[in-house]
Amino acid sequence: RRKKAEKERREQKAYFEQLFKNSTEGIVLLDNNNKIMRANEKFEKIFKYKESEILGEDLDDLITPEEHENEGRNYSQNVISGETVNDEVIRETKNGEKIHVSLHGFPIKLSDDQFGIYAVYNDISQRKKEEEKIKYISFHDQLTGLYNRRYFEKEIERLNNSRRLPITIL
Repeated sequence: RRKKAEKERREQKAYFEQLFKNSTEGIVLLDNNNKIMRANEKFEKIFKYKESEILGEDLDDLITPEEHENEGRNYSQNVISGETVNDEVIRETKNGEKIHVSLHGFPIKLSDDQFGIYAVYNDISQRKKEEEKIKYISFHDQLTGLYNRRYFEKEIERLNNSRRLPITIL
């Protein structure tokens, strides 16, 4: 029975290791103080840090830009207190480049005890660029680059709903 339990434990560990190592998302394993315990290869690729240089570091100190520090700390506190976080945020790579990522943070629990945190990141910078391009195209004339009728109608609607009345547009 003990050998069977040991074999099951080794299999579970192998499943975890393969999923963690080969995931298409950047995954970082944190303790309950937001300190990095492990990071997978995709996390290293997204944020340009080697796992060996970030072990024991506070995750928010490494990748959260100063202007988003409060947001990052709030997300960390929410997960530490047992909540799940799911959002699109801006984070910073080792070389200071700001990137858009989807963030999924959740506590690791065994029975009622929380003993760690997973933070899963996916680089969505390319998608955000495409969204901005589509938004630009939808409100500008392709030939001249000037605002188009759709933009004008949206602005009229926005101004009609504002409390600054009366309004005149020339």
